[in-house]
Amino acid sequence: MSTKVRIKQIKTMIKQYGVTGENADSMVIKAIMDEIALIKPEGTAEKIVKQLHKRTGYTFPASDELKRLFS
Repeated sequence: MSTKVRIKQIKTMIKQYGVTGENADSMVIKAIMDEIALIKPEGTAEKIVKQLHKRTGYTFPASDELKRLFS
């Protein structure tokens, strides 16, 4: 298998399993719910948002639907 083919496969995998705005929002909301249920410590959701912002420029919420809900 050539290097170009392998790189293309890796890019496809990253797109498929990488963090997108939609699944990042889900991750943050799950963390918020875990904080409320006292499963995770306070600040877990904020930590996730900061890490994603550093890696991808993500800001919560990314989806327009959630922006309207939280505004």
